[in-house]
Amino acid sequence: MNRRLWLPAALLLASCSARNCDNDALSAGFGGEGGAGSSSGGATGVGGMPGAGGAGGAGGGCDLCDGNCVELALDEENCGVCGHVCQSGICRQGACLMDEAPMRVVSGIDVDQDGAGRFLVYTFAATSGTGYARIDPLGVTSQTLLSTTTVLADIRTTADSYFITDASVDYVYRVPKGAHSMVDPSWIDDVAAPGVTYLAHEGSYVCWAETDGIDCNLFGVPSDTIDLGPDSTPGGIDIEGQTLYATLRNLGILERASFLDLTSFTVVATGLPTPTFGVTVRGAEAFVATPAGLHRVTIATGEVSSIAAADIAGGGTMASTVSAVYLADLGPQGGDGRLWRFRLDGGDAEVLYQAPGQVRSLVIEDQYVFFTADTAVYRRALAAPSFSDVAPGGG
Repeated sequence: MNRRLWLPAALLLASCSARNCDNDALSAGFGGEGGAGSSSGGATGVGGMPGAGGAGGAGGGCDLCDGNCVELALDEENCGVCGHVCQSGICRQGACLMDEAPMRVVSGIDVDQDGAGRFLVYTFAATSGTGYARIDPLGVTSQTLLSTTTVLADIRTTADSYFITDASVDYVYRVPKGAHSMVDPSWIDDVAAPGVTYLAHEGSYVCWAETDGIDCNLFGVPSDTIDLGPDSTPGGIDIEGQTLYATLRNLGILERASFLDLTSFTVVATGLPTPTFGVTVRGAEAFVATPAGLHRVTIATGEVSSIAAADIAGGGTMASTVSAVYLADLGPQGGDGRLWRFRLDGGDAEVLYQAPGQVRSLVIEDQYVFFTADTAVYRRALAAPSFSDVAPGGG
């Protein structure tokens, strides 16, 4: 499923036709090939920061943009890549800060569209209450759509509704767009969704993982809970081509079922390291995150291969492009959350962002990855124009 978000090029990513810069480099290191002339920061280390390795480049600690020495990790006019301008004026580890509140924690994020244009919508929890808000892709204006007392977590949007998980009472809500009220919400389920985690959706199909199985909402009609069998707690789910994919967290199995018959799951692959975290599907391949790293599954044959090793502590949502898989990593208890990138053509896993708190959710639109990290929402430019053909993935 391809989704694109139009952003004014003059405001976001200036042309490099007259610049001496490398748009295939996201940062001065950060575990990747770095900017023009910079060196690698290692598989899981954060390079490009003073004293942390991976800086290199012109002058031993910068990258060249328009002939000028800049630090792509911090430069608000060349954030991550040359010409990526942060409207907030704040660039952190190669990502533009879009919205932040010190006494608030942000969780889920997705793209929303209405008559006024396209926006990002995200959930938050604060001392003054919780709710969800939306912000324009430039991060210039934000609007709180709802404040409530429940603990809202993941969020997905369809043409007419918001689907939101509630971590405090283990429910999933459907809120019609324009209503913005939780006083009498439209329930997807008449019963609790125990242990509900992340949502996945494609068009009007929305599903979510629970402790005891999977529930779905198909064109506004709830399904019965899908029981995956004994000890078969889902690790992650995704929807691709009207087919539901699910990993069994403790069994190392990837299964799938057509929406024509969600009671009939077939095994795609076995032997995945356990526990499995998220899964994202793109065409003929599925990509599964585990504590050992990222694994590729060839759907037709069930063949499993390792893409890159990584010490993933707790997977959040995932998304894939034609060239890479991105993973929001919650991080260990009390440790740092991380945004990972795994290149599909090989190479070490890369940490693009790392900081105290959790990196919970991400969504890719056009040539940008938007992600939530602790108290803030960020925007990061992707590596190359080929990354414009993207498909969102499930958690």
